[in-house]
Amino acid sequence: MTEIYLIRHAEAEGNIFRRLHGQYNSLLTPRGHQQVKCLEGRFENVRIDGCFASDLTRASLTARAIYVPKGLRLHRDKRFREVHVGAWEDLPYGYLDNFEEAGMWAFNHDPLHWGCDGSEPFDVYTQRFLEGMAAAAQEFDGGTVAIFGHGAVIRGTLMRLFFMNDLEKLPYSDNTGVSRLFYHNGRFTYDYLNDNSHIPEALSTFYIQKWWREKELRKESGLYFLPLESCCLPKELPRPESDSRGQIQAAMLCGRPVGVVSLGRPEGDTGVILGMSLLPELEGRYYGDQLLGCAFSFFRKQGCKQLRAVPGRYPDDILSRYEFAGESYKRSIDAECFDWGESYAP
Repeated sequence: MTEIYLIRHAEAEGNIFRRLHGQYNSLLTPRGHQQVKCLEGRFENVRIDGCFASDLTRASLTARAIYVPKGLRLHRDKRFREVHVGAWEDLPYGYLDNFEEAGMWAFNHDPLHWGCDGSEPFDVYTQRFLEGMAAAAQEFDGGTVAIFGHGAVIRGTLMRLFFMNDLEKLPYSDNTGVSRLFYHNGRFTYDYLNDNSHIPEALSTFYIQKWWREKELRKESGLYFLPLESCCLPKELPRPESDSRGQIQAAMLCGRPVGVVSLGRPEGDTGVILGMSLLPELEGRYYGDQLLGCAFSFFRKQGCKQLRAVPGRYPDDILSRYEFAGESYKRSIDAECFDWGESYAP
């Protein structure tokens, strides 16, 4: 019998930028890295013989909680990737909630029948994940393996394995949620599912987003973005500095502009944020993070590897929280820069 710890990745950009990151490659947030340290503590005295992860960066980075301190090789496997969401990749949840309402309901409540242009069907992504788990269990037969994956693909796999595809019976998984499974004679069983007891409330993505989960209309949590020229800004929303060769995006919430992000012309491989503004009553609720997510998305599409913020006032203390360093206020946005090697690398 093989013991399997199935683990969702730590908080990543899509979780807090409120963008749908299926197989879009993104980084962990600073809080996500703190969650990884908590996960490392949980497994400090647990023997692990093999460590596997999705080859997407956010899952492989989370796997460092186990393979680095235990000196294991990291087996990166595409079968453990998140669901490919086709035409929805990297779209803001706010856009999907407002303009793909029926599809988003199905994505959240009926994944068995959800689909969009170019997306993976339920049977396809759950089958590849199950095959990957079985192969890992057989490779370390009689031992213990850790497998790092993603929220939607893990959700679908557990639905299929244990609950006859009934989503309502499956507990929600926080970032770094841990499930303990067993594999024996081709059959999976479980001890517990999606446990996050190693994460204090202050670091729990599930806990900090409680304010939007309890609202009757989930779309109230998500921004979408339009060119500023198509909007009329309220007078209490300052317009930041702009660049004639850049663009300004207005952040929309329930059909009204509530924020602005000004994106300048890239400097080589460095994107430039010229400024941001947000209605005062929305500060402290992670809307500033969504403005930052707009900048990450925009400049990655232009091939930028770094992001620089022009000094000024930014909502929600995002420059400090997202570790824009030094006098230049720069940070990496490159999710492809890691050399995983053949063995663990601290």
